[in-house]
Amino acid sequence: MLPDETEALVAVKVLVIGGEPSRLKDLSRRLTALGFLCDTASTSPTGLRGGLLRSPDVIIALEVAGGWQPARQLLQMGASQLRGEAPPVLVVSEGVTSTERADAMASQTAGVMDWVDVSTADREIGARLMHLARWRRLAADNEDLRRRCAGLETVDHLTGLPNHRALQEFLATEFRRAERYGSPLSLIIFDIDRFRSLNETHGHQWGDAILLGLARGIRLLVREVDMAARYGGEEFALLLPETDQASALMVASRVRAMAEGITAASTFPSESPIRITLSAGVATYPDEGAATRGLLLSSAEAALKRAKDEGRNRVVAHTAARAQQTPSGEQASATGIARLEPGTGTGWSG
Repeated sequence: MLPDETEALVAVKVLVIGGEPSRLKDLSRRLTALGFLCDTASTSPTGLRGGLLRSPDVIIALEVAGGWQPARQLLQMGASQLRGEAPPVLVVSEGVTSTERADAMASQTAGVMDWVDVSTADREIGARLMHLARWRRLAADNEDLRRRCAGLETVDHLTGLPNHRALQEFLATEFRRAERYGSPLSLIIFDIDRFRSLNETHGHQWGDAILLGLARGIRLLVREVDMAARYGGEEFALLLPETDQASALMVASRVRAMAEGITAASTFPSESPIRITLSAGVATYPDEGAATRGLLLSSAEAALKRAKDEGRNRVVAHTAARAQQTPSGEQASATGIARLEPGTGTGWSG
């Protein structure tokens, strides 16, 4: 067996290819004695493909007739059969010039990462195989970590929804599409009314349950082409491609009504289950005041603020109307505001 440190690298699978069948079997037997899991493959396309499909950690390429060139062609052909990253290759050969060896190593031709002469001791070959296997597994771990980190950068860890960053990227793409084809694009921003106060009163476990419940409910109400995201804190956002303001207001109203049915038990047993309400702001491109990506965002945020200021638990849309007096005598914003009051269905006041 190799030194104890190699025990940590469990079940290193080695595929031995090339050379005469007797040499393949002999090297495989010697490596098995060192603790490797060895397999052999013939030089035919079918044989090599079958060996590669068994997912070896490392490949040993024995010299084949004619020197390194046939071995390189063999490995390149084999690598083309694989999906994903090919295993590193250790070439065991004789009669190969230093120039050929240097060229192959410099370019890592066909995955060649190391090269030894046939006279090299078995333990040295084993140590080099362990190094290549360790290198490959480290590379795979790093790639897996990179992918998971990339996912974490765009996914909210609590709700599993895309986060603010992901929303911005999707918005940039969809806004360019809307500009190009002249299609409507609506943005809705929701905020849980008095969430911070309720969260402090009833506990963070209650708050997390509410956020999860709301995220699940929103997912059920949107199309596959839409994006539901956690905008930040207690705020959620919906980006609705090919959706005009009237349709966006209906979606916002459904989400607001759905939220009224979400309850979560307080952290404190003496408290009864607590319900929530939502306020929402809607903005639509290409309406006046939302003619750019930045204005679309700021218009939705302004409409949300107006919903809060007017009493919460309602949907407010940024419109293209001129400044006007509301029924209560208050003046609407310069771009106008439409409001959907609780319990009014799809009725509107301008």
